[in-house]
Amino acid sequence: TAREIQSVAGSLDGNIIMVSMRQTTTTPNDFEIFRINVSAAVTQRLTTDTVDNTNVGVSSNGLRVVWQHLVSGLETVFLRTYVDTTTTTTFTEVALSSLSSQAQPSISGNGKYIALIRQGAIKTIQRFDIQTSSYLQVALTGRFQSFQHPSLSDDGNKLAWLFRDEFGALFAKFWTLPDNTVQDVLTGLDGDFDHPY
Repeated sequence: TAREIQSVAGSLDGNIIMVSMRQTTTTPNDFEIFRINVSAAVTQRLTTDTVDNTNVGVSSNGLRVVWQHLVSGLETVFLRTYVDTTTTTTFTEVALSSLSSQAQPSISGNGKYIALIRQGAIKTIQRFDIQTSSYLQVALTGRFQSFQHPSLSDDGNKLAWLFRDEFGALFAKFWTLPDNTVQDVLTGLDGDFDHPY
């Protein structure tokens, strides 16, 4: 039976697929995180709660998984690290600490950095360094409120996202360090970036 899928991510070799999917076709039917091991033809449900788990991402080796989850009224980013790809029972898991909601995480291919949107009074694009547990905010000017789909490079020094301005125009933006600059790489895009839920 078909179930709605919110997001999909995969390991570099294509063997591990992570899916944010509705748990059933009937109530309760919130989004949960599922892991598909393609070579073993095994699907496992990783989250078991009554709150949506969305915007899943995975590192290239399939060992680190991030997703967005509602905790105490705030969107919270969870990071789960596995010891190997043969099991889903041995792992560590942390929620990224923040007093404001954090949404739409993506993880660098090497699993060292997370890009996310921090949804305080003013939305910001953030880079989280997993090793040091530290945040770096992208330097932005002007009226930036409609961010979507951040992603970043293995070295954490290049970050891209979609942005819609107050006139409805859609852009792809690109941030680089060490010069800490933001530039438009695509402008006048067509389409919508809203999520299906």
